[in-house]
Amino acid sequence: MRVQSALSYTHGEQARTFVLSSQPLTCDDLLDAGARPSPKETRLRLTVAPQRSTSGTTWALTRLVHLPRSMQPKGTLDTDGGLTLSLEVHHEEPADAFLEIPAITYALSGTMTAEDCGAQPVDPGAAARPQDDLVVSIAGQPVPMQGATRTQDRLLLTSQPHGCGATVSDADVVVEVRLKDSPPVADMVVVRGQTLPVQYTAGFGPTWGNQLDVQASGSGRLGLEGSFDMLGSPVTLSGTADALVCP
Repeated sequence: MRVQSALSYTHGEQARTFVLSSQPLTCDDLLDAGARPSPKETRLRLTVAPQRSTSGTTWALTRLVHLPRSMQPKGTLDTDGGLTLSLEVHHEEPADAFLEIPAITYALSGTMTAEDCGAQPVDPGAAARPQDDLVVSIAGQPVPMQGATRTQDRLLLTSQPHGCGATVSDADVVVEVRLKDSPPVADMVVVRGQTLPVQYTAGFGPTWGNQLDVQASGSGRLGLEGSFDMLGSPVTLSGTADALVCP
């Protein structure tokens, strides 16, 4: 693949996506929701983000997308979150017989400087909902939550603003508290996001040994108090979430 254009954008947070194309592209081409790559175009999307851990912050390649594949290859890179990225990646992806996708090898090597296409929110138009009464801490680092929605069986907290039904997988941090019963109790918590090295699920109750107290104090307000270990990184939820109630 001969790279004819290199573009980059963020979602208004730390994670940054680079788009490499075999065709000349502009930011308008890239950000047009209805646009699709031409049959003659080869396009790769690389997302890099700082990873939260108790050992400090290091940058990592968190996603490589070459439709119809999306994967998390390993490699080395040098970046400060800006528009210049140096990387060395060699990744072999096996064939998927069920989806009829052939095996493919990705070899990426060198340095690029991309054109900045600005910030593209995870959920355009969603109003920020700062969680001023809730402290979320991961690996000893506080994470300001800017979005919160609640359904009967789920509380979704994100570092990005989001509304009902939004896809939030590109946010830096996502905390999903799954609820059961009435009044609600915590069934499990899923912690994921671009700045976390893994997706982590914690269950609650005697089997797991974790505890998260939930106290409903209004249709969208939930008190949360508890902590658990995420593969060596402590996660703490303390305070009251003020969520947008969704159907």
